[in-house]
Amino acid sequence: MGLITPAWMSGTPRAEDAVRKLTDQAKLAQAAKGSPNSRARLLAVKKVQSQSLLTDIAMSDDFDAIRLAAVDGTSDAMALAEIAKRAHAFMVQSSAISRLRELGGQIGLADVVRNAPNKDVRLRALDELSDGALLDDVATHHPEADMRVRAAARNNNQVVLADLALTGQSPIRLLAIRSLTDQSVLADIAKKDPGDDVRGGAAGRLTDQVVLGDIARNDPADGVRYKAVERLTDQLVLADIAKNDPDKLVRYTAVGSLTDPVALSDFVRDGENADVRVLAFRRLYSAGCLSNADICRLVAIILEYVTRQKDSAFLDVKRACDTLFKVLSDTDREKCGLEMRRYRNWEYDTEQRGFWDYQDRLYYNNKVLYGEDLAADHWEQVEQ
Repeated sequence: MGLITPAWMSGTPRAEDAVRKLTDQAKLAQAAKGSPNSRARLLAVKKVQSQSLLTDIAMSDDFDAIRLAAVDGTSDAMALAEIAKRAHAFMVQSSAISRLRELGGQIGLADVVRNAPNKDVRLRALDELSDGALLDDVATHHPEADMRVRAAARNNNQVVLADLALTGQSPIRLLAIRSLTDQSVLADIAKKDPGDDVRGGAAGRLTDQVVLGDIARNDPADGVRYKAVERLTDQLVLADIAKNDPDKLVRYTAVGSLTDPVALSDFVRDGENADVRVLAFRRLYSAGCLSNADICRLVAIILEYVTRQKDSAFLDVKRACDTLFKVLSDTDREKCGLEMRRYRNWEYDTEQRGFWDYQDRLYYNNKVLYGEDLAADHWEQVEQ
């Protein structure tokens, strides 16, 4: 007489019905591991209580849904830590880490951070680790410097961060600086670190205006001075840098940080190019400190300057004038003689002092300087 095959061994929906009726844990374990019907196995896994069996299924079953269901049913923190370290699919490992967090398994998370072979898994576990003592232990003793930096940053351990920022390899120093707040350490790094990118990163986190001014004036690297200028608020230092720094971008950034109306007015009149002049005007205009007469006077100065430029500076002039048009309100544009028209092509004519553009662009005409008849006499407007 042959052996009777259990119903849950069927590959048909009968197996699912049979599992739904099962209550015996031994038979459920057999169905969870051995049924050829994946839906029947899933139903069995949801009813299984054995933590070791659930751990085994989470790491060995062929179907994601079944492995994830096994993780959801696991409540033993050390078992979840094993799943997080040894499971083959990152999705399952990540689910085990989330389950550890839900259960308060901080020791298990720390175990994963220290011992998981996969770096992404270690990082994922570190993101869920919140116990201060365990984070300090990782920050102090983990063999990977970047993991120490991240752990120190999560726990705001400024001592560890300062040590790594001063002694680590260049990428580690950069990573540590992002979370470092100790101004004396940042100032030391910004002045003395051999790496331009590290000094720039430190300068970008400084608040001491004296130190920033010193770096902005004296650092040999343009990028470091740029970072310092971005943080500067000292108007005298900014004005000096805007005039004298050897790098064009640093000078431009310094003008963009100015708030002193007198210094900004000077740059509208005497800026090195159209971009700088328009930037200074924009700063004044947005601050609301200009009278109607001041607006028209400064716009006239800018337009007089741009109409004197040679073709080699054409793109800078075009960009500056477009910006000027966008900055001014409709009323102020009309007062200053800026109109919008459509022209055949984009061309600069030094004799007629104006610009053409095939697209909708500006017609730059200053009524104060040249009179309204200039446009009618010398520009041919394309029919719409």
